[in-house]
Amino acid sequence: MHPGFVLSAVLFAGPAHAQAPTAHMDTTLYTDLPTSIGLRGTVELPSRLRLSLGGGVFPSAYLSGIQSVATAAGWYSESLANLIDQALSRAYVVQPRVGFRPWQQHGFYFGGGVQRVFATGAEAGSGDVTRALEDAEPIDANTGGYFLKSRLTMLTVETGWEWCLAERWMVRANLGGAFTVGAHTEATPLVSDAAPLQRLREAGRTALESYLNQTYLQYVHTPTVGVEVGYRFR
Repeated sequence: MHPGFVLSAVLFAGPAHAQAPTAHMDTTLYTDLPTSIGLRGTVELPSRLRLSLGGGVFPSAYLSGIQSVATAAGWYSESLANLIDQALSRAYVVQPRVGFRPWQQHGFYFGGGVQRVFATGAEAGSGDVTRALEDAEPIDANTGGYFLKSRLTMLTVETGWEWCLAERWMVRANLGGAFTVGAHTEATPLVSDAAPLQRLREAGRTALESYLNQTYLQYVHTPTVGVEVGYRFR
């Protein structure tokens, strides 16, 4: 056999132990401090493009951490922070994401996506509302309180590293950020619209919704630290 033919065969054959990339799916428990905790499913294609969908809750303890930073920095008052606590109470999150792992043999990855926050909300008394908005647009305390609930749309980015333990168990750690780009608040009066002071209540509702939305868009942006632990299905 001609030596040149043998050399060409060796060069083009490649390593005998090399394996073609395959798709796999992971299911993990995750936390992204300080925005959510829940369950996430991730599919990585042979091209190492990653598609994931997460769902969970926005814990009140995480929200309190954001509020502590915001009030300490003077971004908004304690009274407004209390309204935000009520408007975002009992909140659920959904997180679709897209990412990429550049190198087959290494765990580095990056990605981004959207986080939707859906709060079931809580009641805010007229005194709480008046104190929170006294520097913006005063509301007559006689108009009664409101039931507040907010929905947020946040853009997320992340970069991190993953480890595969014992071939099946996954651990990931990442750093990233979440940035509010959309906000919608509903303030429902706690008294009947047919009662007196209906116009004042309507004006108060509009001012309250607008002020909370502006606050979210201006100030609710945060760095995130993420950890995931789960199982890989091949």
